[in-house]
Amino acid sequence: MIEKKSWKPSVTSQFDVCPIPFHLDTYRGCMYNCSYCFARDFVTFSRRNAERKGFTYLVGNRSDLFEKWTQRTLSKEYDYSKAEEVAFKERIPLKIGATADPFPVIEKKEKITYSFLKILEQLDYPVEIQTKNPEVLASYADEFRQKDPNWIIAVTLISTDEDFLKVCEPNAPSAINRLEAMKKLTDSGIKVMVKIQPAIFPKIIEDLPALIECISEAGCWSFNVEGLKVRISMPKEEQELFQTIGNYCQYDIRHYYKKEGNMTGSDWELNIYNKQKYADLAWELAEKYGLKFFSADNDLGCQGWGDGLECCGTEVLKNYKIWGNSLRSKAFEKTGYESSEFGKCLVTFCRSKKNAGKTIDEVMEAKFRTLEEDRQQKELFDKEEGSSFLIHKAYPGKDRIYKDLSPTISTPSGGGHLPYVQEAKAVLTPDRKKKRQEGRPIKESEEPMFTLTGQDVHGVQQSQRIRRLTPIECERLQGFPDNWTEGVSDSQRYKMMGNAVSVPVIQAIGRKIIKSIN
Repeated sequence: MIEKKSWKPSVTSQFDVCPIPFHLDTYRGCMYNCSYCFARDFVTFSRRNAERKGFTYLVGNRSDLFEKWTQRTLSKEYDYSKAEEVAFKERIPLKIGATADPFPVIEKKEKITYSFLKILEQLDYPVEIQTKNPEVLASYADEFRQKDPNWIIAVTLISTDEDFLKVCEPNAPSAINRLEAMKKLTDSGIKVMVKIQPAIFPKIIEDLPALIECISEAGCWSFNVEGLKVRISMPKEEQELFQTIGNYCQYDIRHYYKKEGNMTGSDWELNIYNKQKYADLAWELAEKYGLKFFSADNDLGCQGWGDGLECCGTEVLKNYKIWGNSLRSKAFEKTGYESSEFGKCLVTFCRSKKNAGKTIDEVMEAKFRTLEEDRQQKELFDKEEGSSFLIHKAYPGKDRIYKDLSPTISTPSGGGHLPYVQEAKAVLTPDRKKKRQEGRPIKESEEPMFTLTGQDVHGVQQSQRIRRLTPIECERLQGFPDNWTEGVSDSQRYKMMGNAVSVPVIQAIGRKIIKSIN
């Protein structure tokens, strides 16, 4: 018997971009030991774990207490201070397996996930099951068949290259085993999709054609793709795991994503130009094999990429609602089954202090207002063709544009955030000029600010590629001697320069004061 504890479903902090931000883990801990695992904080290194200890063993969730929670929740009035209860009452699909796989090998004996599914089946509750091991589910799925469970199965499979999988997912089932289990499930009438998460660039370009063909042969109806995220700051053990992937691909992954990526919160993500390469290929292959393609990358999905807004495949479920005021939801047409109650919930479920005391609706209203201001700013510079401006990228996701004045060199605390400055010119290409003359809309991807990654992409010509300012350049800009701040990390050197005053300016002021006194 494994240790058992109890925890309830929870709403995630991704409600701003996700229409289904509701999940539950039936296990904690994971034995698959995936090198790229975004949830490693919770299962091994535990930097965010309240218990402050690492673990790789499994802990099971108590289904008996979960059943009592469901009964208690359904019998209560709406309590907007408990978003997880509102989500459950609104029948927002429950994602099982968000940070720990619900089908470890021991599930065949313990049947913990099985017991949760039985409870949810009695309620005909909509469920998305995420796993790398569909064979365990296939071993007992027939026990649910007569009642047509309200499920969608999402199987993670990033490649059919078995050697590559052994490097990335050393303890997970092989691609062949997963595909065979998927075929067994689809043959029995259960809907299965595939999650190509994470897509590791550029190898994903090489792997996609064979992978999508195998997905189609297994009887799956759809797949999604999401790029790899590389944490900016990670412990040595985690760096070594990423290095094993890099050794196989013959390049330094962390350095590559730092060079070719953008900072998004605490991660480096591939820039949108390269994401489009694998997204375009995925969409083309989906059409070839008659599958649906969903973009799980937020920056693409929130611009309307893919065959629908529910990138986890929940559209095949019955009798459910979604969160219709997310960025992704707004990028697509309304579905008609959006929850009006979910937005009334207080944001009490994430660490963001700035959202304390606010409702989800209020947070989103502020976000949409900021996005509209940014859009208007972009339009302003787009209209003034030929005008020069600077783009300052010190803060992740908070690009600032300066038309006449150079920005102050600055970087936020926390490490990993470095200043980038680019000189650019707003230039209308012939295609964009024609669209404007004809009154046709210009896509977001054709706007000048789309080149923040420094790639030569749609609609913009630029004088030079974005690059990071060196510490010595920052010292010179502030009037200090070369290597004046040497001896500490580059991040601290940038911070020191940002907090400093410009020496030549102070010298000039001093000379003026002395001259006035004399």
